[in-house]
Amino acid sequence: MDCKDSPFTFDKTFDMNSTQEQVFDSCVKNLVLGCFNGFNASVLAYGQTGSGKTYTMGSGFTFGLSESDMGIIPRVIKLIYEEEHSRKN
Repeated sequence: MDCKDSPFTFDKTFDMNSTQEQVFDSCVKNLVLGCFNGFNASVLAYGQTGSGKTYTMGSGFTFGLSESDMGIIPRVIKLIYEEEHSRKN
């Protein structure tokens, strides 16, 4: 959902059915790719206790998680290695 008519400043919201991949692709992927062009980027998870920040960021227990359940941090690391590898070839 685009949030142009909201009194708050934010670009996008996600509902309960959103996937980790959708959140990553929409909010983070281009920030990471921009780092390869000299731009700095930060991603901040902010919200109420129990709202899913640890799950979304992927900074909790991740051993044995399926790829679809991987959070932002493991996806960033994976993308950095893939991008570095593709740029060497």
